[in-house]
Amino acid sequence: LAWQQGMLVFNGEPLKQALNEISRYSDNTFLILDPELTTMKVSGVFKTNDLDNLLHSLQNNLAINYKIVNNRTIELSKADKKNL
Repeated sequence: LAWQQGMLVFNGEPLKQALNEISRYSDNTFLILDPELTTMKVSGVFKTNDLDNLLHSLQNNLAINYKIVNNRTIELSKADKKNL
């Protein structure tokens, strides 16, 4: 029922599945550049209209870099260990 209040709750879902759910609430397309990221587990509560918080959480908690290619496409890749 969290979605009725504008919240998405993830409890260890694979990243690919979580991104598919997020895409239902936005016009964004996510491109996962490193295939091993698709199975990384995502947990947390996110507002459906707060994409910035989600992206920062992925970067800070899962070492996933993001690049906003245009106003609708976001690329995700593994963070370089040198930059952690």
